[in-house]
Amino acid sequence: MTILGCRIGIHAAKTRRGISALPQHEITAAEEALGIPQSAWDDRLPFGSLVATTLVEASIPTGRLTPDLFGDFTPGRFGWFLSGTIALSMPIPTRGCQGIFFTPDPH
Repeated sequence: MTILGCRIGIHAAKTRRGISALPQHEITAAEEALGIPQSAWDDRLPFGSLVATTLVEASIPTGRLTPDLFGDFTPGRFGWFLSGTIALSMPIPTRGCQGIFFTPDPH
């Protein structure tokens, strides 16, 4: 199965585990990217929900990418190039899991 060329959902994790273990420079970078201070994340971020859809254009080995603060760039992993990202007008509470997962069709 390939997801290249497919529209997929983007899920915001339910758990906040790991956030407190992040180095301060990564928390600061996330605050700047979101425009929301960490103290307001619980009230303002839609944890445990589908938040957007996007098109998967390409998959590139991480060795060919420039590492940043928001990814795991260890050897053997891949980065996705995405396009046409659309934020949902209202997040949809959804149980997620690691990796690619499928949700029931609501219709």
